[in-house]
Amino acid sequence: MKAISQQWERRYSMWNLKTIMLFVASLVMVIALSMSMANAEEQKTYTLTEVKTAVVNIPANVGNFLTKEVEKTKEYQKKSWEEMKTQTAQNWSQLKSLFGVKN
Repeated sequence: MKAISQQWERRYSMWNLKTIMLFVASLVMVIALSMSMANAEEQKTYTLTEVKTAVVNIPANVGNFLTKEVEKTKEYQKKSWEEMKTQTAQNWSQLKSLFGVKN
C-alpha cells in the first residue's frame, strides 16, 4: 500500500497549493473576461409607439412571409419535378437499351 501511495505522490506532486491557486486564478480571469465581452453591446430601449407599430404590423409581416415561402416552394417543386422527369426518361432509355428494346 505504501508503494502505491509513493507512486501516487510522485505522479501528482505537481499539484501543490501554489499551482492549484494559480490555476483557479487564471480560470476566474478567463470567466470574467468572457462575461465582460458578452455584455459589450449597448441595450436598445423601445418606445411605446415603436412597440405599437411592431404589434400592428405582425399580421401583414406574417402574411408576406407566408406568401414568399409559398412562392419559393412552388419554384423549388417545379424545378425538382423537371429534374425528376429528365432522370426518369434517362432511366427508361437505359433500361430499354439494356434489354435491347428500341424507342
